[in-house]
Amino acid sequence: MFYTLIIVLPIQPFLMILRIIVGGGPGTWFILGYILYLAVGFTGHLGFSYLYYLAEKIEGRKLNRLLVWLNILAMYVGITGANFALAIAGILGGYVSTILHSPSEEVRLILEPFVNPIRILSIVAIVGVLSGITALYLSKENLTI
Repeated sequence: MFYTLIIVLPIQPFLMILRIIVGGGPGTWFILGYILYLAVGFTGHLGFSYLYYLAEKIEGRKLNRLLVWLNILAMYVGITGANFALAIAGILGGYVSTILHSPSEEVRLILEPFVNPIRILSIVAIVGVLSGITALYLSKENLTI
């Protein structure tokens, strides 16, 4: 989560990281979107589901439903949106690069507009993760026997 924030926030000295990613080429974007969707999307939701199960059913704690729903929705929108944007950018850039044999500057011009939407969607996913952590942290023990 913190590592992602360092990459996506437009602050110095980390501002150049996104330019390096843009320079990595469209194939990198495509495969990164695919692998991250499988790894982060699937395992992230699976992990939080398991933690919620442990907290509620095993430990008997009461979770804040608003924070749990914010976690689920923000993570889903952020992870799915960012990874699909990465994949679409990779497909478009890869087509221009490998099929049309366009120069790298033209490929960069195709990839660059995807940077800010991916940045915003990554921050949305981070908000989702933080709300899930907060829901678990603020949960109270159920007083019923």
